Amino acid sequence: MIQRVQTIYLLIATILMLLFYIFPIAIFTTDTFSFEFFNCHLTHPENLEPPITLLPLAILPSLSIVISFVSIFLYKKRKLQMRLGKINLLLIFTITVVTILYFLKLSELLNGSVQYGFSGIFPVLAFIITAMGISAINKDEKLVKSIDRIR
Repeated sequence: MIQRVQTIYLLIATILMLLFYIFPIAIFTTDTFSFEFFNCHLTHPENLEPPITLLPLAILPSLSIVISFVSIFLYKKRKLQMRLGKINLLLIFTITVVTILYFLKLSELLNGSVQYGFSGIFPVLAFIITAMGISAINKDEKLVKSIDRIR
């Protein structure tokens, strides 16, 4: 059934990872320039060449979004849904680590003041909510197994 609580959890995780694309993670301000650090690009008012490429941060969240969204519709295959959820947890953890590494590298390269954006928390929230979804899927699986034993 698509109206289960884990569907809501997986949908929220998908939305959080989509919002991770939209809002800036941080704004680096140097003496002359200001860079906005999004997860897939750096913006600059004068369209200068960014100091580093952010290709992994463009690919990994999109994979997480696809996995979360696809697993919503695999409600009849709970074991596969749990497996995809665990893969998604690993992917979200990787996204968080890569984001931190890029953030540290950019702060080292740009050497200026930093304003933190609120979108840096979205992968952490998506991780927690995906774990809650896996837990709910596991409860469903145990319930179905217990009902099969009774018959």
